[in-house]
Amino acid sequence: MTGPLCFSAVRCALRVSSRLESATDAFLRLRLGAERIDDLPLSTVQRAARKADYLLADRSVVLELKVLTDARTSGVRRVLDEHRRRFDGASSNGDEAASGARARDELERRLFAAVAKSVVSCAESANEQIAGTTRTFGLHAPLGVLVFANERAELSEPRLVCAAAELALGARKERGGRALPHLDLVLVVTTPADARGARAVHGVSADDSQYAERAASFARWFEGEWGSGPEWPGAGER
Repeated sequence: MTGPLCFSAVRCALRVSSRLESATDAFLRLRLGAERIDDLPLSTVQRAARKADYLLADRSVVLELKVLTDARTSGVRRVLDEHRRRFDGASSNGDEAASGARARDELERRLFAAVAKSVVSCAESANEQIAGTTRTFGLHAPLGVLVFANERAELSEPRLVCAAAELALGARKERGGRALPHLDLVLVVTTPADARGARAVHGVSADDSQYAERAASFARWFEGEWGSGPEWPGAGER
């Protein structure tokens, strides 16, 4: 993990509005030509299976879009509330200078642990959904992609989510091999308007994925389309 954390950064990194989700859906379908799986005619087996959200690039890419809900931020909120109570107590006792640095280090470790728990859980779920889609649609070795939407780039820290995603992608099984073998790339995105000159797309891929080159190529294409041309539907709506 790089850089300090702040309260607002953690909160915003884990909360995404339904408006941004709708805009991202429109971007994927109308600009990238994605097929929304729920709109396809499905067999009984396909309906019953856990599935991802989209198929792209002639079904060579399976993509899951995750919206991190308030329920998933409860661990972060507990850490923040506890820290505020302890910090207020230290300040009233005149101990702020002595305990400030230690408390901040502890807060950063605990916040990252709470955020990582949510991100890893989403990555594990996406891996299962991509696997189910691959199996029931009879796809041959598709690239597995997870996209996290991030609404407030000026407050949030995309690297926080990327660092947690890197942990998930790097996890190994006891007997070797990747713990999430169907997930090759994680992207963290915000709208071009909200990025305010900064990168609007951040990504991390599995180091030992056999699709590393495909993942890098898809990430470049996605980022280029996300920030280029006329504003995609919903990007400027607030």
